[in-house]
Amino acid sequence: MAKPSCFIDGEEVARDRIEATVAGRFGLDTFNVGQDAGSPVIHDYTMPFAYTGEIGQVDVRIGKSGLSKEDEDKLHAQFKAGKDN
Repeated sequence: MAKPSCFIDGEEVARDRIEATVAGRFGLDTFNVGQDAGSPVIHDYTMPFAYTGEIGQVDVRIGKSGLSKEDEDKLHAQFKAGKDN
């Protein structure tokens, strides 16, 4: 579970809760800023749908997962199994 927040000019403008994602699929290597270079969330636009304004700064802070050691180990095993295929 994650609790992402979005700040613009130091002011929080959005906050939500993500209960679960696909293990190993989403991470910083698939995180795009300023354009959508992966699979679109909706098909109302054409990729890469680049932002034409100025982005001054992006901070990504990752905290503790809140998972037990056993659950963490399971996720790591699933991720590794998927990479080996």
